[in-house]
Amino acid sequence: MYTCAITADEHVACWGTNFRGATGASETGPLPSIVEGVEAAVAISAGYIFSCAGTRAGELWCWGDNSLGELAVGTPPDYPTQSPAPLLSPVGVVIRDLALGHSHGCLADDGGAARCWGSDEGSLHAYEDRDILLCPEWGACINYGEVGVWPPSPTPIAVPNVSSVVSVAVGEYHSCALRAAGEVLCWGFDHWGQLGLDLGHEFVPPGSPIGLPAIRGIAAAHVATCAVDWEGGVWCWGAGGPFTDESTSIPPTPEVHPVPEQLPLSVRAQSVALGNTYGCVLDQDARVWCLGPGKPSPPGEGATRVTGLPPMAQLDGGPAHICGTSCDGEVYCWGTRNEEGQLGAAEVPSNDGFLGPVHVRLPSAE
Repeated sequence: MYTCAITADEHVACWGTNFRGATGASETGPLPSIVEGVEAAVAISAGYIFSCAGTRAGELWCWGDNSLGELAVGTPPDYPTQSPAPLLSPVGVVIRDLALGHSHGCLADDGGAARCWGSDEGSLHAYEDRDILLCPEWGACINYGEVGVWPPSPTPIAVPNVSSVVSVAVGEYHSCALRAAGEVLCWGFDHWGQLGLDLGHEFVPPGSPIGLPAIRGIAAAHVATCAVDWEGGVWCWGAGGPFTDESTSIPPTPEVHPVPEQLPLSVRAQSVALGNTYGCVLDQDARVWCLGPGKPSPPGEGATRVTGLPPMAQLDGGPAHICGTSCDGEVYCWGTRNEEGQLGAAEVPSNDGFLGPVHVRLPSAE
């Protein structure tokens, strides 16, 4: 696991495990290092073992694993199976938002389109009905329509029937887009209810809106999705994430919530971030509250405030950790695991059942 962030001078710094070049660094470690070659960054996302950044010039730079077209440039053998150095994708649009998952990514461009890529069928075995693809290397299902087009594209391609998009969120088997009118559209595989449409095992193409009030922000993790409405309510669906407690687990046997449910919070939220087994909300007073296994408390018992943080402006989630940017531009990380340095420090004290928060000191490119 690892983390990436945009520095004050609009470069990109990453830290944590560097498997297949995901951090763009020469070695694994807890200290952030600059990713060479990426400048004027305005959007950043870290996937399973690949990373991408969007720039003010409308460029999309990606690095790390490329076995399934994750780097948005093409697939092997025409392109490398991995690259620790950033590769430039021919996306040709201004990027408003960016989100990466296990082996695919999506972006929202300035024209309101959602563009997705990855999970290339050239490395996969396709069933005749084309609903499910299996990866022969490790046997895990990795393409359930989450790219939104058939066949999946190794370079960013506009998702049909999705327009007026202002932000995107990506899980392992699904993708979602938030439209300007506050509607949420999700597509991909609904086996764990992550599309919010109560369709069970079915593959769902893009274009089906979820029954929600007007939404201001969305987030997704492994097989869970959440949204924040304009009244400050938080709605979640799927499995894992904030629904996880000590008696449940993430797949293969999670508790499934196939339609949106409003979380029992006593605060009004402005945004939400998800990990695989918990979620955190940023309230309208710039405080952070979390739900999940152990600490913070399980759903139904309210949320636990994360202490040791200054007023916060933004949150983002990883598999077992959450990071956020404070109102004065500083980065803090906390979570349940740090064995690969993803929290930004080698030694992290326990804080009421979880690790951190850690004030991550980002380097300068100078």
